[in-house]
Amino acid sequence: MKRTNTFTILAVAILFLGMATYIGYYIYKAATRPYKTVTAIEESMDLNVQADGIVIRDEYKIVSDLPYMLPLNKSKMRVSANEPVYCASDNADNIKSAELRLQITAEIEMTEAVLSNISEEILSNEIKRDKATRDEIRNLAAAKNKGDSRAENMAALSIKLLSGSTSRDKLTENIAALEAKMELLPHISDVCTIIKSEQAGMFFTYSDGLESLSSDNLRDITPSALKELIAGSTPEHSNKTGKIVFGQRRYFATVLSGENAEKVKNAGSGLTARYGAEEIKMRLSYISSPEGGACAVILYSMDDSDALLSGRKLSLEIIYSGISGIKIPTAAINTAEDGTSFVYISHLGTAAGRNVSVLWQHGDESLVESGGGPGIKAGDIVVVGNNIKEGMPID
Repeated sequence: MKRTNTFTILAVAILFLGMATYIGYYIYKAATRPYKTVTAIEESMDLNVQADGIVIRDEYKIVSDLPYMLPLNKSKMRVSANEPVYCASDNADNIKSAELRLQITAEIEMTEAVLSNISEEILSNEIKRDKATRDEIRNLAAAKNKGDSRAENMAALSIKLLSGSTSRDKLTENIAALEAKMELLPHISDVCTIIKSEQAGMFFTYSDGLESLSSDNLRDITPSALKELIAGSTPEHSNKTGKIVFGQRRYFATVLSGENAEKVKNAGSGLTARYGAEEIKMRLSYISSPEGGACAVILYSMDDSDALLSGRKLSLEIIYSGISGIKIPTAAINTAEDGTSFVYISHLGTAAGRNVSVLWQHGDESLVESGGGPGIKAGDIVVVGNNIKEGMPID
């Protein structure tokens, strides 16, 4: 038994030593060889310029001579002309009463919506009830991600009803109790002054003090004047009063170098601006004459973009073009005597030259396309190193 164990241990030791030697040899060889290899990959990318600027839109601030104001709608809701948007009073208790009435009304409407969506037929059918429960769980998750408290509360109440934690009769009783409570409160119009929208648009429950800016401020503006406008416009966010954004166009004004302004100009109508995860379709409105190597650039969008509807001073990526090609290390690119560019790839175990055209280059990375002949393609093994020769063996 001991002899068998000895032979086993010896065999394992020899095997381990052989593997270590094999691996060590290839590690040493890779570390000392005069080149490295990289797999070429296909990639698409946007070409963009970074632009810091100011948003200007058609809007007006909602004001009142009375000290206390309460919004009657949620922010970012479309309102029609002459629609009630705020109530105002010189008495804080009147505003509290109006706010309570709005809360009760919202709770009644939500409960009625749940009862309308989830019928007795759904509750009595296991398959339909299970499907409705899954749908409401998804609605709950989506509402949480969006920060929509009303939708979140509605989904949560629906799940309670579907799971049996509450019943249709109980919810009907709740509605009756809420209606009785509201009967004790005065009507909002009896204790507050109602402020109506002057025109149709997007309603917001906050302002920043720069609502008086308009597209007229941008007409024939020079780079220096635009810089002064941006520097002198300081948003002061306030929840005490709101605003209404109207009109179709939202403008973004920025100062760019002459080179970048030309790139934006050449893009024509195919401009996209990126703000975080949001992409905004934009068009060029105006480019000034150069002044000190810079140009005033005015873009506009007709999209209902969150950034352009509610933001003021923004930093946007203005995408003026896009390219696709083969991504390789910049160090892999060689220049022939006639000025053409080429790279070496591993082909049948040897180095083989492939002509390329450089599309884009930044630091250690480049995008190329085939420059004639066999060319380069995604998946090729690119050889990077000094003194690489045609036909040189490549491991």
